[in-house]
Amino acid sequence: MPFTSPFPTLDLPKVDLLTYLFPPGQHPSTTPLWMDSKDPSVSLSPAQLLQWVNRLAFGLERMALKKGDVVMIYTPNHIFVPVAYLGIVGAGYAFSGANPIYTLPEMVHQIKNTGAQIIMAHPSMVPTAVAAAAKAGLPKSRIFQFSDSENPMLDGVKDWRSMIGTPSDGQRYSWPRLGPEEAMNTVATINYSSGTTGLPKGVCVSHTNLIANIEQTIFMKYHKKPFERETRPPERWIGFLPLYHAYG
Repeated sequence: MPFTSPFPTLDLPKVDLLTYLFPPGQHPSTTPLWMDSKDPSVSLSPAQLLQWVNRLAFGLERMALKKGDVVMIYTPNHIFVPVAYLGIVGAGYAFSGANPIYTLPEMVHQIKNTGAQIIMAHPSMVPTAVAAAAKAGLPKSRIFQFSDSENPMLDGVKDWRSMIGTPSDGQRYSWPRLGPEEAMNTVATINYSSGTTGLPKGVCVSHTNLIANIEQTIFMKYHKKPFERETRPPERWIGFLPLYHAYG
């Protein structure tokens, strides 16, 4: 039996995730938003993030991926994880994050199950990523080191900055806009379950799913508060939970 929410119906934007976060005609903030807790001078503002996002999206398109192809990350938390997520999703591909403590068989399963075409792996995880990709039939040339600093080649694996566009490419890049139907039916994220009843299973989440969840969360956060979402006081959050999965 369906139950009606006691709260009002939300008017959900029917757009792609990047257009929702960076609406046309608005200039992203230049104030640092993501900061490394060990060294707060290592940071990204929304404006800087968008530049990196566009450069990554440009680079992924040059890799001749098809819309809907999966790009996987395999890394602990760092401030460039949001860049990877939004660059992958914004370009029209599907993001899938692998648990940084995954073993070789677990990585092989997720690569095969998603059909991942690119892996962005933290340098500390390159050996497992290379071995898993080989077992899954993914060429080493499709693996890139991924961290918040540039890395020399490791076991034939280049840094992700070698694959992305230049700053000029990023300024010229325009991500593909999705209409209402496309936003509802385009997979943005494939999160993996814990595998309680067997191997982990991929859960597909669309652009519209994500935006709806954001809008619901924002509504409840400020419901019956003495201020609106536009006039809320400054907040600081510690990002200690894993960014590769649903919370991130």
